[in-house]
Amino acid sequence: MENNKTFFLGLIILVIIALIIVGFLIFSLKSEAPGDFFSFDEKADENGQKTAGDKKLGGETLTLAEQENKKLVDFEGPQNEIVIIAQKWSFSPNVIRVKRGEKVILKLISQDVPHGITIPEFKIRTTIEPGTETTVEFIADKAGEFDFFSHVYSGPEYRQMRGKLIVEE
Repeated sequence: MENNKTFFLGLIILVIIALIIVGFLIFSLKSEAPGDFFSFDEKADENGQKTAGDKKLGGETLTLAEQENKKLVDFEGPQNEIVIIAQKWSFSPNVIRVKRGEKVILKLISQDVPHGITIPEFKIRTTIEPGTETTVEFIADKAGEFDFFSHVYSGPEYRQMRGKLIVEE
């Protein structure tokens, strides 16, 4: 009788540990999935390329990436270049101030392990690999305070990697 109790107790403990591991794996994979993070009103053209529906520039339909690149290349206003260092478990600087209408160029450097940076309001989501410089460009076209954070698991406290982008009028 005592052996049966011990066996069932051990089995229950193993099931609980397995559920914790499976939950952790699902949570980690979900937090790094690049899939449907942003919602776009997009369609696919005849080649399967995503387009923004009827948006046309220069008489041709452009993919979303091509539209963003064209805006950045054609931009003639002021720009602001900022270097951000990512390391366990912080960004430096973690508060960034820019002016509305500026082209923002983020030079991202990881000093230890892969990190990420996400700024949802500006559709920014990229991974920062150690030993390389990752550049992200966007137009700060809306004023306000916007949180940014790491979406890449880099250790148990990676969710503390947060900062604030302040776009002033």
